[in-house]
Amino acid sequence: MPSFGTLKADTLTHSTAGSLATNFVVKGGAKHHLHLNGSDHSVLDSLNNSSTTDDGSGLATLAVTNSFTNANYTYTASRNGSTNNSFIFTIETPSRTSSTMSISTKLTATSNITLGDANSFSCSILGDLA
Repeated sequence: MPSFGTLKADTLTHSTAGSLATNFVVKGGAKHHLHLNGSDHSVLDSLNNSSTTDDGSGLATLAVTNSFTNANYTYTASRNGSTNNSFIFTIETPSRTSSTMSISTKLTATSNITLGDANSFSCSILGDLA
């Protein structure tokens, strides 16, 4: 298949769904996602994730393949699997850079909050790539 080089456009138009400015595609899409098995930290699915390090129970460091322009990106996360515990996902401060973030997963049972590995969890990062 031939290569056509660079494609430049300010607007994308669909035949029935209308038009969309390309800045929504560039700025609005997730630039990283990760679905991680919590018990052994094996990657089940990912985009722009170069490595994941198990830093202990409920602790991990994620590294991206292509860095963000800065550490001010937005992230979202969720726990997968069934348990009676609630789930808290946080990025540990100050370990948040344009290319890595240290995360913790905490499980809560009644008033007890402890670090712990979830069955599995997913996270996404939105922001501009460098």
